[in-house]
Amino acid sequence: MRATVLILFVFLVGCASTRSASIQSRASDYGGQLDIGIILSLTDFHFDPFYDPKLFRELVQSPPSEWTRIFDSSQVSGYGEYGKDSNYNLVVSALNHAARVAPKAEFILLAGDWLAYGFSDTYYQYAGNRDPQGLHEFIDKTITFLTQRIREQFPDVPIYQICVENFSRP
Repeated sequence: MRATVLILFVFLVGCASTRSASIQSRASDYGGQLDIGIILSLTDFHFDPFYDPKLFRELVQSPPSEWTRIFDSSQVSGYGEYGKDSNYNLVVSALNHAARVAPKAEFILLAGDWLAYGFSDTYYQYAGNRDPQGLHEFIDKTITFLTQRIREQFPDVPIYQICVENFSRP
């Protein structure tokens, strides 16, 4: 379910762009051009860089700029399993689709949920230790990698990140 959210949302953006063209074609009915733009919202990546455990050591030792090459070397194919977080193939496919349906977005809105559920525990399991500095460095690399992939697809589109605070209730 979680992995399908990103694709579904990108699909909805595609529908919105089709609707936008339809509205523009009917603008003359309203006395002229309507001012319509496309906003692309990317959310709930839940990216799992651990989907191929054989890549873990190389990912830890490499800068994010090398991660595409590393993921492309994986023998794991497909878009992952139902009920699991998003693997590299699914994220790349979703971003490619987003670029096709909203190539001229006015801006991109990133709303969060970048990392897979249980990210910390999985990192510690593969690292063989509970070093928080190593975890934080890997989190930074993962988010940098995703940001680079988005920027590759949308080199000239402004990107805005929504920051949401988690407040616990008494």
